[in-house]
Amino acid sequence: MQRFPVVLGVALVVLTAGTARAGVVITAESESSGEKPHTDTIYLESDRLRQNAGRSMEMIYRADLKKVWMLHDADHTYREMDPETMQAMRTQMEAAMAKMRERMQSMPEAQRKQMEGMMANADAPAPKPVTYQQAGTARKVGQWTCTPYRVIGTHADREELCVARMSEVGLKRDDLKAFESLGTFMQQMMPTGRAAARPVALDVEGLSKAAGYDAVPIQMSQVGDDGKVEFQTTVQKVEHKTIAANLFEVPAGYTKQAAPMMPGAHPQ
Repeated sequence: MQRFPVVLGVALVVLTAGTARAGVVITAESESSGEKPHTDTIYLESDRLRQNAGRSMEMIYRADLKKVWMLHDADHTYREMDPETMQAMRTQMEAAMAKMRERMQSMPEAQRKQMEGMMANADAPAPKPVTYQQAGTARKVGQWTCTPYRVIGTHADREELCVARMSEVGLKRDDLKAFESLGTFMQQMMPTGRAAARPVALDVEGLSKAAGYDAVPIQMSQVGDDGKVEFQTTVQKVEHKTIAANLFEVPAGYTKQAAPMMPGAHPQ
């Protein structure tokens, strides 16, 4: 009889093994000028992730299902994107660009030239190359030591990252696989021949090359014209822990909404 609790415990472990898996949980604090700081949490496994996408919105990415769900917490609704949805959005973008080119023919010269400049950026086959330039000496941010790098090539060079050794933060490249997979998934939405720019915070290869070691940003800052920080996100904690499987599912009670359409697009 004394063995019963042990046997029961083993049975429960077997039965619940599929309900949770080991993963990484990253906790960060974000703040904008004039607003109160708020906490963001990212849950990561090799083929899925969940993260805040705004104060009242969350995103779930499932590489195994080839789906992204955008959760709107305020009204308990969600939108789903899959390869078919992404292709439809790409078609809408290409149609909108073609229509704009047609309209440009009848525009006044000054307005047409302005639009041609905008369209040239949209038609570029690849995003502008991004490089990283060290912007100071190493400093302490939270519990880690990091080195500041200015991001050259985006947002008028007003982005700055403070980069730490991945091993000191407690991460490996494999821990960030879902981010890389998400970037590939989102590429399906881009017009034919147009490459999507990878967010600099996820550019592990580029950051590591600039730093000379496997690197990850623990602080990301956006600086205004006056040199003051307008927005900043700082990693507070990195944990390896078991993540409940239902965190990567649409919560019960959420209603599915139609997939988003591009401005000016009309349903067929």
